[in-house]
Amino acid sequence: MKVETRDGAETWEIMLNPQYARPLNGMTQQPVRQALLQAVDRQNLADVMTVGLSSIAYTFYHEEQDNYPYVRDLVPPSDRRYEYPYDVRRAEQLLAQAGWTKGPDGVLVHQPSGERFNYHVQTRRGDAYFRMASIIQDYWKAVGVDLDIEVLTPVNERNNEYLATRTGASLHNATTSSFQGRRAHSGAIPSPETRWTGNNRGHYSNPVVDGLVERLELTIDQPQIRELHRQLLAQQMVDLHSFWWYWVVVPIIMLEGVTGPHNVGSNVIAGNIWEWDYVKG
Repeated sequence: MKVETRDGAETWEIMLNPQYARPLNGMTQQPVRQALLQAVDRQNLADVMTVGLSSIAYTFYHEEQDNYPYVRDLVPPSDRRYEYPYDVRRAEQLLAQAGWTKGPDGVLVHQPSGERFNYHVQTRRGDAYFRMASIIQDYWKAVGVDLDIEVLTPVNERNNEYLATRTGASLHNATTSSFQGRRAHSGAIPSPETRWTGNNRGHYSNPVVDGLVERLELTIDQPQIRELHRQLLAQQMVDLHSFWWYWVVVPIIMLEGVTGPHNVGSNVIAGNIWEWDYVKG
C-alpha cells in the first residue's frame, strides 16, 4: 500500500464577523489568531491523527497543485515568515499584548472588557474528528482558552445559515485550492440576501484579496499569474482567517511493485496509465 497526501487539509475556519464572533475581542483580532495557532504543536497533531504519515499544511498551496511552483520559495521551510511554529511563550506574549491575561481559574480574561475566553468549535461526527478537536482543546487550555466542542447533527451539518452564524470555528475538509479562488472572496459570504448560499462561512473579507482573486480569474499572462499568487498567499497567511492543520492522507492500495499512480487533488487515483510500471519483487 502506498500513502500520499492530497490537495486537502484538515482546516478550522474562524468566524471573523463581530456580529456573531464570541468572545468579541478574541479571534476577530489577528494577534489572537496567531497566538492560538502557535499554541498548538501541529506536527504532533498530524503525527497522532495520521500515525506519522502526514505533515503540517503551512499554507493553502499543496505541492501537487499546478500553482505551487509560483510560491514554492514562500512555503516553509524555504521561507519561515509563514511557519508560525509551536511556541507557547510567544503565544502567551501575543495574548497579553491583545489584553488577555489568565484569571484565578486559569481562563483568559480580556482586561479592557472583562470577557472570558470561552470559545466554541463545530466538528463533524466521527471519533477521529472529535479526537482532533480534543487534542487542540488540551493545547488551548494550557494558554487559557476554554474550548467547547459541538458535534454537528446531520441536520445542522447541512444548514448553511447555522454554519455561517456560529460564534467560533468550524472544521471542514476542503481542497486548499479553493482558498485561491472564490472561497476567499467576500462575495462568497452567506447572508440573508443570498439566502445563505456561499462557502465563505467565516465571513473573511479583505478588499486586497478580493481584487487578487478577481484578477486571477481574468489573467492569462504567466508572470502576472505568478505574482498574483504570491500576493494572495502573503495576504491570507498574514490574515490567518483559517487554521490549516495538516494534509489529508489518502492510501492507494495496489500490487507491490507497481509505480506511477498517485492522487492529484482528490481521492481518485490519477496518472496516465501508460506511465504506470511494474517491477516484480
